Amino acid sequence: MLELGGASLAEWAADGGASAYRSLPADDLDGWSGHADGTFDLVASWMAVQRTRNLARLLGTVHHHLRPGGRLVLAVPHPVATAAADDGPPAYFREGERKAGGEVVRHRTLESYVNELTLCGFRLVELSEGRPAPGETAAGLPERLVLRCRRAGVSV
Repeated sequence: MLELGGASLAEWAADGGASAYRSLPADDLDGWSGHADGTFDLVASWMAVQRTRNLARLLGTVHHHLRPGGRLVLAVPHPVATAAADDGPPAYFREGERKAGGEVVRHRTLESYVNELTLCGFRLVELSEGRPAPGETAAGLPERLVLRCRRAGVSV
């Protein structure tokens, strides 16, 4: 397993039975070039990919290093939240750098995330907007987006 930024995935990986694990700090994602082809079964990123300038390059590198049928799980701030961090919802379709939660992030639309994943050879398996658990009340707009994908070309 490869984790793209954030220490919170270490426990999740261990609980899920990951036998090999490597973490990359979020500030290394723009320059990461990987290892050998087909090294990882799973690549996961929890709230880090939104910091990279060139998402297509990063996703292409991840695709190259995933084994056939490998999985990619991305959690990013929900695009509605990063749009609101700047000029509010009318700025949703204006992509680029925004200041959100004290850090600079790249605002991308949901459409951009899905299109980049598809163009880089991934098939979207599941999309979650962080709905409240049964019995919980939503506090407002979604705060995070989770995209679960497979390296294309292999049935799920």
